[in-house]
Amino acid sequence: VHVSEKPADPKPSLPDLAAEQVLGILPLRNTVVYPHMPHQLTAGRERSLRALEAAPEGPQTIGIFTQRQADVEEPALDDIYPVGTIAKIHRMWRLPDGSVRLIVQGLERGVLQQVTQTDPYLQARVLPLADEGDESSTAAQALMRTVNAQFQAVIDLSPNLPEELKVVAVNIDHPGRLADLVAFYLDLSVDEKQAVLIEVDITKRLEQLASVLAREQEILEVGASIQSQVQEKIGKTQREHYLREQMRQIQKELSDSDPFSGEVEDLRARVEEAKLPEEASDAAQRELSRLE
Repeated sequence: VHVSEKPADPKPSLPDLAAEQVLGILPLRNTVVYPHMPHQLTAGRERSLRALEAAPEGPQTIGIFTQRQADVEEPALDDIYPVGTIAKIHRMWRLPDGSVRLIVQGLERGVLQQVTQTDPYLQARVLPLADEGDESSTAAQALMRTVNAQFQAVIDLSPNLPEELKVVAVNIDHPGRLADLVAFYLDLSVDEKQAVLIEVDITKRLEQLASVLAREQEILEVGASIQSQVQEKIGKTQREHYLREQMRQIQKELSDSDPFSGEVEDLRARVEEAKLPEEASDAAQRELSRLE
C-alpha cells in the first residue's frame, strides 16, 4: 500500500461523477460512509489493502460499500449492500500491525452495477447516484427547518455531540446534505444508516431523519429526567445521612454531659440482654423512656 504522509491537494482533480466508473471496492464492517463527510477508516484484509494500493493516482477514488453481515471475511457481491459511496482517499498510513489507516471524503452515492474482478481485490462498475427532488420546494424547506430544529434539541441533550455542530447544521442549505450530516453523527444502527444512504429522494430522506430525531429526542429527554430523579434521590439520601449523623453527635454530647442519661442507656442494654418475655420487655422499655 502506498502510504502518504501529506494531505492531498485541497483542489484535486475529481472523476466525472455522472459517468459509470470501474472502481476498487472496499467492503466495510459496521460502518456506513456518507457523501461530503470525512471518515477515518482502518483496512486490514488482504483484498482491501490491494484495492487501496490499486486506487488510481490523481483522483485516487474507491468504492466503499457496507457488508450485510460483519462476520463474512471475504465478502462477495451478494454480501454487501448495493448502494455505497464513491470516496476520495486523502491520506493513508500504515499501522504497526500491518493494517492501514486512511482518511477519505465521500463524494457521491453509488450503486454497484457489475463485478469486473474478484482477485487480487474486488472491483466493480459503479454508477453514481444523484439526489432527486426539488430542494427549493415548500415540503423540502419545511422538513429541513424541522430536522434542523430537532437536531439542535438533540445536540443540547446529548453529551456526545459537540456544540459546534449547531453552527455547521444551520449553515447547510442543501436538504440532502443536512440529512446526511445528521445521520452521520447520530448513534444509529447500521441498517438505519444504510436506509438513509439508499434513499435518493431528498424529501423522503428528511422524513426518515425527522422520525429518527423525534425518537432520539424522546429517549434523551427520558434519560435526562431519570438522571435528574436519581440525582435528587441521592441528594436526599445524603442529606438524611448527614442529619442522622448530626443527631447521633448531639445525643452523644448530651449523654456525655448527663451521667444519668448514660445510666438509662446501660439499663436498656441490660433489659435487651436479659431476653425477657415480650410483654415484660415492652413494659421495661416504656419505663426507661419516661426516665429520659
